[in-house]
Formats: sequence, C-alpha cells, structure tokens
Amino acid sequence: MKRLVEITQDAACVLDIEDDVGFFTENIESCVVYIIRTDSSWIAIHDSGQLNINNLSQFILEYGKVKELKVLYGNQRIDSFHRRHNKLLRKLKYKNRVDEKKIISDQFNIYFTFNGNKSLLSYQNSEEFFLEHLPERDKRHAIIKLNNAFIKLRSESLNVDVQYSNREFQFNTELLFSNDYILQRAEQELEHLIINISIINEALRENVINFSAIEQSRFNQLVRLV
Repeated sequence: MKRLVEITQDAACVLDIEDDVGFFTENIESCVVYIIRTDSSWIAIHDSGQLNINNLSQFILEYGKVKELKVLYGNQRIDSFHRRHNKLLRKLKYKNRVDEKKIISDQFNIYFTFNGNKSLLSYQNSEEFFLEHLPERDKRHAIIKLNNAFIKLRSESLNVDVQYSNREFQFNTELLFSNDYILQRAEQELEHLIINISIINEALRENVINFSAIEQSRFNQLVRLV
C-alpha cells in the first residue's frame, strides 16, 4: 500500500524522486495546490494566497530547475490566483506548459502518488493509501490558523512551512505573533470577531498560546461582545 505524508495549509513537502512515497492534503476550499517536479524532487505546496512568492520561488529553486508544474484548485479559488501564479512562473523562469486542473467542488482533498518522473493523481479516494498524518497535527493546525488570521491584511508575507523533507517530518511550524498583537487585532477587527474568537479558543486548547490574567480578561471582554 502506497504511503502518503500529510501537509497542511501554507506548507510544503519535498519528496525524493526515487522514493516510493506520495503526499496528501485535505479540506481545500479557496486554496491552490502546486505539484512541481525538479531534477531531484517532487515538491507539493498548499497555498492559501498568503505565502510570500519570493520566498516560495527561492525554496523551490533550491531543488533545481523546474521540469513540470501542476496546479489544482476548486470552485472557490482565491481571487488573487492569476496575479500570484504568473508572478511565481516568472520567478521560476518556467515557460513550459502548466497542467492546470479545476476540481468541481467547494471542498476537496488531494492524494498524490509518484512513480519516478511520472505522477498519478487520485484526488478523492484515500482507501488505497496508507495516510501518515502530520505529527502534532492539531497543534500545528492551530498555529497556522493564527498566523493566517492575524497576518497583516493582503501582505502575502508568510514563509512556506516545509513540513516534510529529507525523508522525515520537520518541525518548523512557529507562531509569528505575540499575545498582545493577537488581542489588539481581534479588538480592532470586530467584523471578524466570531471567527477570530474561534481561532483563538482553538489555540488556547492546544496550548499554542497561554494568556496571563490581564490577557484573559481582555479576551473575555471580546467573547461577551458576541
């Protein structure tokens, strides 16, 4: 049974082209997924539209010239896709055909396998694969949601989180913001209060953040506004 390793939103994996391993990523809505082949590697990227294109292109080119590029998205694809996509192609100096595929769904999963230089896609059915979930999965999801929610609006400045490389899971997922900054943003953006409270509560449950008594009081005041 083929082994697939998991990546989350705003993350990537690097798979040796000779390895008998694939990847999967789930609950894709507005994000896009890139699958890229270089001389030595398959690279998969799950992009929310917040990843820094300069950082992303530098990361990809570390593994050599791009030989093949696929991009997949669903019905709710981010509005900034074409601008970001074209910028990435320019940075990569990629002029070959792009294999672009739209999945007719509002939410979907991707399970991708490889056979050397050839790729085989099965984007809905996971039963034939052994799925190896990301270690500390819930905690990492909570960190990624916080980073994505409280990044400067439209800054597109997140660095890609390489979650699998060198044939093992990596542990690079880090929270970018202080408690005070998170609370300030939540206090300023009352139009997003319900979703922000949900994201902060998830981070508290996973011990991603821990509030002092004063910070907890500020958060409780926000909760009472809902």
